[in-house]
Amino acid sequence: MPTSSHPIPNGRGRYLVLLMLSLCLQWGLTGRVHAQRVALLIGNASYQTAPLRNPPNDVREMESALTAIGFKVQKVLNANQNQMKRAVRDFGNLAQGAEVAFLYYSGHGTQAGGENYLLPIGATIEKEADYEVEAVSANALMRQIAGARPRAAIVVLDACRDNPYASVTKSTSKGLSRMDAPTSTMIAFATSPNNTASDDGFYARALAARLKAPGMELIDVFRDTTADVRRLSGGKQEPRISEMSITERIYLAGQPAAVRTEPPVQVASIRPEPVPAAAPPAPVQPPQPARPAVPSAGQTLKECAQCPELVVLPGGTFTMGSSAAEQALANAGGLDKKITDRESPQHSVSIKSFAAGKYAVTKGEFAAFAKATSYQTEAEKGDGCDGWTGSEWKKDKAFNWRNVGFKQAEGHPVVCVSWNDAQAYTRWISLSSGKPYRLLSEAEREYAARSGSQTAFWWGKSISTAQANYDGTATSYNGSAKGDWRKATVAVNSFKANPFGLYNVHGNVWEWVEDCFHDNYSGAPSDGSAWTTSCSGDYRVLRGGSWDIIPAYLRSAFRYWYTPDFRDYDSGFRLARTLLTP
Repeated sequence: MPTSSHPIPNGRGRYLVLLMLSLCLQWGLTGRVHAQRVALLIGNASYQTAPLRNPPNDVREMESALTAIGFKVQKVLNANQNQMKRAVRDFGNLAQGAEVAFLYYSGHGTQAGGENYLLPIGATIEKEADYEVEAVSANALMRQIAGARPRAAIVVLDACRDNPYASVTKSTSKGLSRMDAPTSTMIAFATSPNNTASDDGFYARALAARLKAPGMELIDVFRDTTADVRRLSGGKQEPRISEMSITERIYLAGQPAAVRTEPPVQVASIRPEPVPAAAPPAPVQPPQPARPAVPSAGQTLKECAQCPELVVLPGGTFTMGSSAAEQALANAGGLDKKITDRESPQHSVSIKSFAAGKYAVTKGEFAAFAKATSYQTEAEKGDGCDGWTGSEWKKDKAFNWRNVGFKQAEGHPVVCVSWNDAQAYTRWISLSSGKPYRLLSEAEREYAARSGSQTAFWWGKSISTAQANYDGTATSYNGSAKGDWRKATVAVNSFKANPFGLYNVHGNVWEWVEDCFHDNYSGAPSDGSAWTTSCSGDYRVLRGGSWDIIPAYLRSAFRYWYTPDFRDYDSGFRLARTLLTP
């Protein structure tokens, strides 16, 4: 990452809104040969207004699941109105008489005038009447499917997010409105009608996992998906089946094994002997439910085989940001005043107890995720990662998390991963563990780094390369002695843990956090939650400094920012988990 100031262009922050529509089914009738199963997957992300992040990932999840259970899959990404309508028309022809038809849509959607609309790329919405002209009616899509007369169809609408055009259409409706189901069709929502769902990807990933589970009847797939999403969202999102007109039992990944039924036992008629009356039994008190264990501060958590090790941090209140005196020292140590001004104003923040990764996520942990999901990072799919080629610092297609331009062991922090990549890993860990994992908020990251201190670093006001991994040759901070430069990452358990039990909170790798970037702390939350509204451009925050940066960047208060798709050979991430305690 460069050490120069990072300009932020003016512009409205991105408000992530996601809509997903899917028809999903595999017939499992006894003694029958499966007829054709067809699927169309549409993912729209590259909107000019409020672009999205998750649709391509969700399409990949569903494609993998449907292919595994015998569907012939077609997909369309970033479709305009004509492309969407033609894709649905062609799919209607393909689905004629099919045993199972599956239509999946991920993108923006809204309700207007009592009807649900799917938003294509390039739509121009200036008033509510424009939806009928510029968008694709969900009811019209349903008519195409019904006209194809598949044996069964399921429509799942994950279009329950805030309307991206609410400000221009003056719409106050949230989410999607209820729809009527044609014959042999099921309609399910990712949350209850007229409510909104978060853009966390839990629904698509949970549904994809349940689709592949053998021996589950259709209704069980969606019931268990609902339970998964409710648990992973901490009760904030509750999928619903809105309508269902399917009358036959359907198994998505094959029927369960046959259960043997024993014939009834024939018993001779015997005249019963009279039984003496007994005293009524004493009342029995129902057992009291056990209270869940509350993790205590300092406790270590390892909640699944793939899960990174966590440490429970105590709750507390701290002063976030830096003082004028510290900023002056940072300016003398090589930072522009415009950058340090963004650490103001100092303000009090109260943090609830939460669990944070003892270490940054390692290369070995990320490798397990990539192997289990066949996930490709944005560097692998695109034009590589920023790094040192041997003669200059630039983006190179040869660089990605597997090859970063210097030697790394599995115990080193993963780098060359974007904010989007970090979110994908977090969703996988959440589903693997059944726990609400996430990135730290910016306030939590500073609180974790300080671990009770108010100095520039948790150990004090100065720094040395014996305490952290950074470039100690270029310049010093606050009179600290210059040191060496390792020119690479080190193992995540290097150096000494801070008083909270966390390693390398200063240096080694930058760590993505959940928040979007703001020019200063005016209006920042005081409860430690992620700040994701009224953003200063399309940027996400990184914290902690790295192995190739000067020491002033490693301070607890320092803030950096880049676009969500940025990847660099010194950028990684650390996980957090919300503690759901009584």
